[in-house]
Amino acid sequence: MRMVTLMRLWGFIRGASVIIISTITALWLLQGIPVVAGTGGFAHVDDVHDSAYGMLADAAAPVFAPAGFDDWHASAALITGFVAKEVVIGSMSQSYHADEPDESGQNADKGTFGQNCAPHSNNPRMGMAKPRP
Repeated sequence: MRMVTLMRLWGFIRGASVIIISTITALWLLQGIPVVAGTGGFAHVDDVHDSAYGMLADAAAPVFAPAGFDDWHASAALITGFVAKEVVIGSMSQSYHADEPDESGQNADKGTFGQNCAPHSNNPRMGMAKPRP
């Protein structure tokens, strides 16, 4: 009985990891394809919004605007969330460049991922209300 459970668990982990890694790799490839002239070559796109990923996400943003997802980052993450919820985190991380600070100043007015989520963190409808003193 225990061996059957372990085999089923291993099968799930293998299947899920293939889906998640494949989707994140596809997102990375889409972010490396420039669609605006003069924005760099493959894997050297100056701004994520100028890549194929950014253009697709920007095109999908108006569809999700009535649901409150009017930002192209959130719309792209929602679309990738249909594949696996773990991909949402990877999508947001890649679109906001969470691992590396923006030293060029091109996104200085947009802030970080945490700063963009902070205004929504006190929304009681989202289930993340901060305790009142």
